[in-house]
Order: sequence, then structure tokens, then C-alpha cells
Amino acid sequence: MRYIRQAAVIFAVTFAGEVLHCLLPLPVPAGIYGLVILFLLLLTGRLPVSAVREAGLFLVEIMPLMFIPAAVALMDSWELLAGRAVSYAVLTVVSTFAVMALSGRVTQRLLERETEAETEAEAGTKAEAETEAETEAETETEAETEAEAGHRNGKRSRVKKVKVA
Repeated sequence: MRYIRQAAVIFAVTFAGEVLHCLLPLPVPAGIYGLVILFLLLLTGRLPVSAVREAGLFLVEIMPLMFIPAAVALMDSWELLAGRAVSYAVLTVVSTFAVMALSGRVTQRLLERETEAETEAEAGTKAEAETEAETEAETETEAETEAEAGHRNGKRSRVKKVKVA
């Protein structure tokens, strides 16, 4: 039942994209409207990820099957495409490499930010530890100095070493 409910949510968002496509005079495919709506719903928290997670994962798993009808349609339309096959092939290769390069750069930037944040957090923790160690050493040095001063004056002083937490 959970899969049916999640699929219904995805199909409802897809239907909303179809409605927007009919209402708006923009040359944007209905699927793009649906993706943007779903993204905004998930981003704003109006739709929790758990409401579509399992059905979404299932659809991603069977995605290769979704390309079969498109491939068959291309084969049926080969006469129309044959004259432009080279330009389509070049466009496909160039756009594939562009997407790969852009995805790689974005991923590198995100990893660099994450590494910088971890480094800053470690540096902050290390600085706190060093400050605590310095404070502890100063306290012990002061206590030892007071004890030495007491011995020089012929007095026995009882000075406890206290750790500052």
C-alpha cells in the first residue's frame, strides 16, 4: 500500500506539471515542470522525502526499461534522422562531456567545502585543547612558584595542584 501511495504522490506532481504545461505559454516540457514542482516541495519540506523514497528508488531501478519505447521510436524515424545523424552524434558527445565536466566540478567544490569545514572544526578543537593545556600548565607553574617561595621564607606551605577543567 505504501508503494501505491508514494507512486500516487509522484503521479499527482507529474499531473500538476502537465497542467502547468497546458496553462503556461512557455516552450518547457511538462516533465520539467513536474521535476521543478517535486524539487520545490522536497526542498521546502512541504513533502517529506519519506513520502516518495521507495517509489522513487523503484523508478530509478527500472529506468533503463523506460528508454526502450524512445529507442524504438528513433528506429522508426530513422529516415528523418539519417541526414542529421552526424550532427546529432556530435551534439550527444559534446553534451555528455559537458554534463560530466560540470558534475565533476560541482562535486569537487562540495567536497572541498566539506573538507574545509572539517579542517576548521578540527582546528577549533585543537586550539581549545591547546588553550586548556596552557591554562593547566600556568596554574601548575603558579602553584610551584608559591610553594618555592614558601620554602625560601622558611615556611611550609601546603599548596594543592588544582586542575582547571
